[in-house]
Amino acid sequence: MTTHQTRAAAVADALREAILNGQYLSGERLIEVKIAQGLDVSQNTVRDALRILEHEGWVDKNPRHGVYVRSFSVEDAEEICALIGTLETMALRWVIEHLDKTTRADLHALIARTRRLAYAGERGQAFDALLRFHERIGVAAQKRQTTQFLETLFNQIRLLEAVREARSPRTARELDEQIARHDALLKLIDEEDVEAACAAVRALNVAYSR
Repeated sequence: MTTHQTRAAAVADALREAILNGQYLSGERLIEVKIAQGLDVSQNTVRDALRILEHEGWVDKNPRHGVYVRSFSVEDAEEICALIGTLETMALRWVIEHLDKTTRADLHALIARTRRLAYAGERGQAFDALLRFHERIGVAAQKRQTTQFLETLFNQIRLLEAVREARSPRTARELDEQIARHDALLKLIDEEDVEAACAAVRALNVAYSR
């Protein structure tokens, strides 16, 4: 990776974090020159960083009007969750058919991390740990395109969650309920109950759209 590519990746990281923290809101325009001045980098570096974020699903580019933080309608959110439900169900079938000790340990570790973060009152990080649980399923399926599609879709879930947090933050009780549902899903995965586990995943993704 060249120095320019490294700088662009670093700027993309900074912008991604700013979006998740609510510094840039859904639907807000990202102005290259202001970002370049604020981060003391060139506009070309910012432009390449925005391309990275566009590829990952964080922003939309309008050729005539610039780049905007991606925004979603209710129908968009429902479609995203339906797509995740379909793809993750496929991934989960492949994972359970070839479940190994490393994948099992990683999934348990992510749920344990979620509990620790929830106990510490870090609800945003706890929710992200739950998403990483689902991303781990996508990676473990070892299907390149499925993994890539799921990664983009889960980034969009992160954006939806950032919007939700700005408007009506999740309560500790809601997070506890999510953790309990994931505990139940993990048990089904451990038992290699494919049909029940797939049904649980679909139910979880419906819940994300609410």
